[in-house]
Amino acid sequence: MREEMTRQLELAVKNNNYWLQTIMNYVQTERPLEDLDDHDLPLKALTAVRVHEMARQYLNSNQYVRVTQLPSSGIAQDAKGSPSITILAK
Repeated sequence: MREEMTRQLELAVKNNNYWLQTIMNYVQTERPLEDLDDHDLPLKALTAVRVHEMARQYLNSNQYVRVTQLPSSGIAQDAKGSPSITILAK
């Protein structure tokens, strides 16, 4: 995952729009423009361990929605013939 994101960043930095958006973000968040040299630090800091820690912190296993996508021929319909969607929440 990180390799793909690194590749996308390598391509993006060649685009003026990337730099425009990045500079605007720095200005709006009052970050010093000198930090632009380190624009890739968050990506470099991304590790599997950190993603796991963040998932444990922010994702609650007691609150989720399970969605099942059926082929069009298998869509249940209500009495009016509209697709019927059932959401199972734990």
